[in-house]
Amino acid sequence: AGWQCTGIEPSAELAAVARQAVGCPVHQDALESVALPAEPFDVVTALHVLEHTRDPRRFLGCCHGLLRKDGVLILEVPDFGSRAAQRQRESWRPLYPNTHLYHFTLETLTGLLAAAGFRVVRFRRHGGLGLLDHRSAPDAAGAPPAPDRLKRRLFEARHALYRFPPLKRALRYA
Repeated sequence: AGWQCTGIEPSAELAAVARQAVGCPVHQDALESVALPAEPFDVVTALHVLEHTRDPRRFLGCCHGLLRKDGVLILEVPDFGSRAAQRQRESWRPLYPNTHLYHFTLETLTGLLAAAGFRVVRFRRHGGLGLLDHRSAPDAAGAPPAPDRLKRRLFEARHALYRFPPLKRALRYA
């Protein structure tokens, strides 16, 4: 779509998968360690990354340093303050105690972002659909999918991910 993209992935295996799948340069390292171009970025995305970092404050500081003055950080994390998290407690799916080092509520995340020099422009809950966006791309004829058909596709995709954990892991990191 005309963007010049660069990826960063700590895992060598997943960096290779991302290079092949996306076709852009992917550095195999942690964000804090990688030497990136001197020109600042317009956008930095960290979708389901922050909860895996050893030092979220430092990570967000690095993101802030990568952005131009009016740049945008797009961040997505599981919402530890959600009704599902409160209701399900230790059964809440996104707990992942072996890989999620931190959990955030809207309040803790907003405070952390402010400490790193960001201001929250927009906050949105996904309602459990994760990375699947409710906006849809046009079909081959140029018409957007019907809302019912789109909802069904999203449900089927989500259901497939939960039935086949290796597929879920591959899609999450690809």
